[in-house]
Amino acid sequence: MTVKQWIKQYGGLFILAVCVILFYKFFDSFHVIIDLLLLVLNVLTPFIVGAVLAYLLNPIKKWVQKYLEKSNHSWVKDRTHSLSVIIVYFSFLLMIVIGLIYLIPTVVRSVTYLLEQIPTYVTSFESWLFSVVPEQYHQEVETTYLHLIK
Repeated sequence: MTVKQWIKQYGGLFILAVCVILFYKFFDSFHVIIDLLLLVLNVLTPFIVGAVLAYLLNPIKKWVQKYLEKSNHSWVKDRTHSLSVIIVYFSFLLMIVIGLIYLIPTVVRSVTYLLEQIPTYVTSFESWLFSVVPEQYHQEVETTYLHLIK
């Protein structure tokens, strides 16, 4: 049997065996592949965020650029693209900072209020629990409940 005949006769079987082995090894070392994908994702995340921001802010940049092109100053007309990018990104960052300035105190107040109200919530839960559970199980429920909250 020549090499060409052997390849024609057993080549498909060999390719099938290689595919089965690769399939097995893929799932055998699946955690390694997932770790590699997570590493690549961690590296690419800033680029993805940057691309999404550029895509979302591009229409605003175009509008600012059109507005700047109407300027009478030659210095501004020569740098419409750069100036529009700077204006849009600084405006975006300013909006984020202002949003955080107003958001952080609100979140702190809400968390503080929640922490102050926890005893009231626990008392309400206890009364509801003992109103729902039959009286013969109160001692058992109380023991379990006290064990859970410790």
